Formats: sequence, structure tokens, C-alpha cells
Amino acid sequence: MSYNPGEVAELFGEADARELLRLASADLTTRLATLRTSLETDDRTAGARAAHSMAGVSGNVMAMTLSELARELEGALRDETDAPLAVLAERVTGECDAVIRTIASHLAGSPA
Repeated sequence: MSYNPGEVAELFGEADARELLRLASADLTTRLATLRTSLETDDRTAGARAAHSMAGVSGNVMAMTLSELARELEGALRDETDAPLAVLAERVTGECDAVIRTIASHLAGSPA
């Protein structure tokens, strides 16, 4: 993972970036939980929706690796690609966990 939430601050200013990152982290946490549940219960529709939302939110905060992986997972869940679902789901969940931790670390080290 090579995600730098500081780039969001460069674009939007620190105060706006902090709010955007805080909201994104909360949303990603929710979407990740939904995605995990949907994968455990084989609810491909809910999983595809969660992946779609995750792709948009992560793109908004410039976490492009996560955004691209989530879009690929969405396609696999909708049977639009031949991507290996289990491997892709593992990559998405790992990347999402890392992005959430990186955002938390950035917010903890940023001035209030």
C-alpha cells in the first residue's frame, strides 16, 4: 500500500481534509463490515453494493489502489469478470484495513 492522506490536505486544506478523512474512515469501516458479512453469507448483491460504495469513498480520498480493487471486486460479485473472488476479497479487505489505519494515524498526528 502506498497511500498518503496528506495529499488530501494539500488539495483541500487541513481542516476540510480532516473532516473528509474522518467521514471516509467511518464510511469505509461500515462498508468493510458489510462486505465481510455479505461474503460470509454469500450475499453477492450486498457485497457488490458495499464494494461499489467503498470504491467511491476511497477514490474521494485518493486511496486509488483500494478504489481500483473494490471496483474489480464489485465486478466479480456481479459476475462481470473472471477474477478469483476469494483472492480479490482478501486483497480488498486487507487494503481497506490498511487505509483506515493510515487515515487514523494521519488524523492523530494532524493539528486539531
